[in-house]
Amino acid sequence: ISFPKVTWTQDTIQTGFHYDVVNVKDLKEIVEIPVNTKMHAKRIENLDLHPPAEFPYPNSYQIRYENMHCSNNLKILIIRDSFGGAMMPFLAECFSESLFIFDNWKIGLNEEIIEFYNPDLILFVNLETHLEHIIE
Repeated sequence: ISFPKVTWTQDTIQTGFHYDVVNVKDLKEIVEIPVNTKMHAKRIENLDLHPPAEFPYPNSYQIRYENMHCSNNLKILIIRDSFGGAMMPFLAECFSESLFIFDNWKIGLNEEIIEFYNPDLILFVNLETHLEHIIE
């Protein structure tokens, strides 16, 4: 698997959960954003999977891509938290099909999804600030 060539650009952000909690209106952050000018992966229709009832971001529960230009014919399932979203442009380019599941910070095995989707690879992406959910 080879990763696509990307260029990087900078942007200033003043939004997000951490800014709301800290409540410092002048707080800002300069972030590096990947720019992939030859993006082949396209967002496709979601599967018949439903987020947990208490999940606060139902539109982010599943995100699915297909890359018709990828020759490896591999399907990957990525169980992620909110920080895993930054990996989407890179991973979606490397596999024929990618399914990103934001499982309410449970980072569980999600056996039902694995059986339904039947991926070739499974990747867990989690930031350790929610380690208590993994321990549960």
